[in-house]
Amino acid sequence: PGSPWFDWTYGAYLLVLVGLILALSLGSAGLTVFLCTMAAFYWNPGLSVWNLIPCLASFAVFYVMFYRGGNMWFHLAAAIAVLPLPLAAALRYGWTENQACGFTGAAVLISGILFRYYRPILRQRENVPAAWDVDWFHILVILPLVSLALDAGRGWRFAYTVLAVLYVLQYAAVKPLRKGSLTIASALAVLAFWIQPYIQWPDLIRLEVQLAPAALFSWSLARIWKEEAFIPWFQTAICCLCLGAMASDALSTGAVWDALILEAVNLAVFLLAHMRKCLRWIRISGIIMILVALYMTKDFWLSLSWWVYLLAAGLGLIVFAAGNEMKKR
Repeated sequence: PGSPWFDWTYGAYLLVLVGLILALSLGSAGLTVFLCTMAAFYWNPGLSVWNLIPCLASFAVFYVMFYRGGNMWFHLAAAIAVLPLPLAAALRYGWTENQACGFTGAAVLISGILFRYYRPILRQRENVPAAWDVDWFHILVILPLVSLALDAGRGWRFAYTVLAVLYVLQYAAVKPLRKGSLTIASALAVLAFWIQPYIQWPDLIRLEVQLAPAALFSWSLARIWKEEAFIPWFQTAICCLCLGAMASDALSTGAVWDALILEAVNLAVFLLAHMRKCLRWIRISGIIMILVALYMTKDFWLSLSWWVYLLAAGLGLIVFAAGNEMKKR
């Protein structure tokens, strides 16, 4: 009687076998057994780490059983019961950051791949318009992922952001959510690139490399939301912010290389806009090229006498007037 093998929590684990049989004929019995299993783990801090195995095994068996059987509320309850498991195990067993984040990330990734291979995260049942099959676990799993990512180091925060991209892409299989899913996934991919700690870019091109994903994000929006009228303007705003940041950096540092890179980018945009006959970008890139060129050569222009500018203005007015006169004739 004094042995831990006779503790009531271990008895709860044995009920899993009974629940497997009962659940075939009565789903509520299986849910009760599973909830007892999880309660046994949460309420007894003296359990060793191997007790995670029966918890995860019972969850896998019952959740798949409820999910395939269409018992939405049963597998929702099972998902809610298992969500605190990684955090509880990390606190109880003193797991390091690598252990906690690695265990949670691997479990979510492997189970997500298996579930998405057989069935989408949301699926309308055949011949039942108002009924849906919902994978509640892989919807609610974002909660522990965010909780762990907020307290983790930069490396794990990057890994979990990439995992969040895959999480959002689950919804792309659902037609009404496809565009929103792809948009959010693209934004998260840009964020993952920005926070990655593994590659240190040279100072000369650091800003340009950091802005490149934002430009690609605006390009992806044009492909995702083809028929929306506001997308070209939103895309223009993002690209103008990127070019503005590059121009501000070039003007503030006064470095020739920054100015040359900016001019090269604007020249590429200018030529591409000419090919596609996009007047808006012809004007934007042309104006930026002229302003940057004038600023970088300001010492030369300031060295000229005032009468040179007066002469240039007069010649310009003469050319303008002659051009108007020719048009009238």
